[in-house]
Amino acid sequence: MLSKWKNKFSSKEFQLKHDDPEIFVICQWQQKSSPSIWYLIYRWLVVIYFITTWLLSVLLVKTKTDDYQLKWLIYLTNWGYTTCTFQALLAAFMLTGYILAHRKQHYASFKDGSFICYRIYWAFNTIATVLACVITIVYWSFIYNPEKNSLDVMNFLLHGMNSVMMLLDFWIVSHPTRIAHCIYPMMFVTVYAIFSVIYYLAGGTSREGTDYIYPILKWELPFRTLLVCAGVGIFIFILQTLFFLMYLLKKKVHKKLGRRKSIELNSGLQGCEGYVNEAVIAGDEV
Repeated sequence: MLSKWKNKFSSKEFQLKHDDPEIFVICQWQQKSSPSIWYLIYRWLVVIYFITTWLLSVLLVKTKTDDYQLKWLIYLTNWGYTTCTFQALLAAFMLTGYILAHRKQHYASFKDGSFICYRIYWAFNTIATVLACVITIVYWSFIYNPEKNSLDVMNFLLHGMNSVMMLLDFWIVSHPTRIAHCIYPMMFVTVYAIFSVIYYLAGGTSREGTDYIYPILKWELPFRTLLVCAGVGIFIFILQTLFFLMYLLKKKVHKKLGRRKSIELNSGLQGCEGYVNEAVIAGDEV
């Protein structure tokens, strides 16, 4: 048992490499490995949702000054939401290309070429999923102040629905979750922490005029702020471990619901154009 957990931190586990990239354009719950139109519709609905709400977060500002609008860029919430939007777009484009390649019978060339971007998608999907939960939990636990922050629709979309959407997507996608991939959201927040230090040293201020972006990120108190950053790093590791356990649960549920039906379909559809995706039914990595 201990050796299995040690293997979760081998050099291979940190890599963004998978033997079957096709799993990144397949829904966990579909029975055939042929392209799913329903999954394509879902993927583009997610894109429409994220792009619409992302644009609203940029355009719907309280003060229409250039300085106030530009400061949209300094908040981790918006970095995270942009990541959610980017990975949703990438997933939709990958699946669209996958379906078009199948219809035009150019699947081999598509798999050899276009599937290269699955690594980028895997990294940003991991970052977006974990970071969305970090932002939601940290914001409502330590940052939200009813006297300063309005509880409007946009606030809820950026700090609540971000996690709901990414958790929903987590239970729909079929690609694996690796504990070692916690390094990617950690790297992301490290880049943001470095940015916030530089921004503070350059005399930057928040939209409210304070010399800190978030109350828990005051670089005038460096030791305390470093402890906060370390705590976020530990929290990311815990969340990624929980997502890995949920991934195992998802596979277990899928096996119970789908194995018997997949065996029946396989026996009845041999020689037919479509076939049951046994890799997804049986699960992927453990």
